[in-house]
Amino acid sequence: MPLDGSRSKQPPNEQPDGHGTGHPEARDGVERRRALVADEDPMMLWLLRRVLGDDFDVTVAENGQRAVELAATCCPDVIVLDLTMPVMDGFAACRLIRAAHPRVPIVIVSGHTDEDSVRSAFEAGATDYLTKPFTPSQLRARLRASLLRAR
Repeated sequence: MPLDGSRSKQPPNEQPDGHGTGHPEARDGVERRRALVADEDPMMLWLLRRVLGDDFDVTVAENGQRAVELAATCCPDVIVLDLTMPVMDGFAACRLIRAAHPRVPIVIVSGHTDEDSVRSAFEAGATDYLTKPFTPSQLRARLRASLLRAR
């Protein structure tokens, strides 16, 4: 199932707090990793929460400003950012998060496939860039690789 960020449906009702996935416990006595996911589309946030929920405790942000705020408080191990968000776009959020948290991998997921967007994202501090649509396994692989490089 490719994830493309289409806004054709609303996600099922969930807790609006932005935290948790229903999997808060540690697995095999090992603390779970934390992922911060930022996208303006509620359906995409719901899908990303579901896709990453088995491997991460997921915190969601609906705009770039909220992502910057949550990065400071939830101590994510990895961050997934869209580029097109209200209040603060993903480029600005990436720059601010990178300045404050230089070792945290930031993976951009975006429908922007043009060379300028990709270059600008890496210049802003992105660790990796994945274009929509993508499959859950592609995203998981990119996150694993980014986390390995960050060790």
